[in-house]
Amino acid sequence: MTTVSVLFPSSFPRDEIQIEQARDSLESHSAGLCFHWPRSLRARGREDHTDYLAGSDQDRCEEIVEFLTSAFGIAWFGRGGFGLTRILHLLEPRVRSLNLAPKRWMGYSDITALFALCKSLKLSVECVHGPMLCAFPRQPNKETVLQALRGKAAPIPLAEASPDLEFHGTIWGGNLAVLASLAGTPWLPTPEAGSAVLLEDVDEAPYRVDRYLTQLFHSGFFSQTRKVFLGTFTGFEPASAVYEVAQKRCQELGLRLLGRIPIGHSEPHTPLFLDKPYRFSPTQRCLNPNFSTLEVSHVL
Repeated sequence: MTTVSVLFPSSFPRDEIQIEQARDSLESHSAGLCFHWPRSLRARGREDHTDYLAGSDQDRCEEIVEFLTSAFGIAWFGRGGFGLTRILHLLEPRVRSLNLAPKRWMGYSDITALFALCKSLKLSVECVHGPMLCAFPRQPNKETVLQALRGKAAPIPLAEASPDLEFHGTIWGGNLAVLASLAGTPWLPTPEAGSAVLLEDVDEAPYRVDRYLTQLFHSGFFSQTRKVFLGTFTGFEPASAVYEVAQKRCQELGLRLLGRIPIGHSEPHTPLFLDKPYRFSPTQRCLNPNFSTLEVSHVL
């Protein structure tokens, strides 16, 4: 039996129903996995516009440090939301000197900030850009998501590919707004030459996507590679307007669009192992994983 620790370092679930649905979905789909909940949950106060953090900065920082120094090898983030950029300066001195055993964690959205810290500090943490626990009940590819937690990567289909696409390399990135918010801080890494960048977002108007791309470009984020995969851009209607602006601005900045993949605030959300090599198969029209994942410890 593999134990997965459930962490909430950003925001709590939006309501009690979301918590119940997540627990019910796990009970019926999580054979071979058991879940460790480090703290009790409550729903976010929907009418309180200041209640958007899952605890104090220190408490949320401590939850992450406790996982990293524990015997648990796998963590699943319960929800994104807001707040991780507030604690990166607290986390860095705590984790920089740790001699970590290999770990794996999965999430997306606000968790992008934590992925950026891992990459900046070269921590031995395998970062999987995949659905959060609270988004799990809506996913049609539940077994693929759970397999990613176990360390088994699945092919990623392309919704759209550039003509004559050839790609074999690593992919790193995440939520566009969060990445842009890290510009000018020590925690925005620069993707390596030969790699590709993944960008996705939710509830962002076209002009904001334009602004974020421009900010990232001038921050030097694309200085080593200009290859880009667009994930999903949801929550704004029409969605086609967001894609059109993203594609146009990438072209104006000299970025090379490789295609679109089903990764982001959407269903299905195919898990992507960040900084791991994938190879595009023109016959299958997908990115095939070309790597072995980390051996992580687990608690019985």
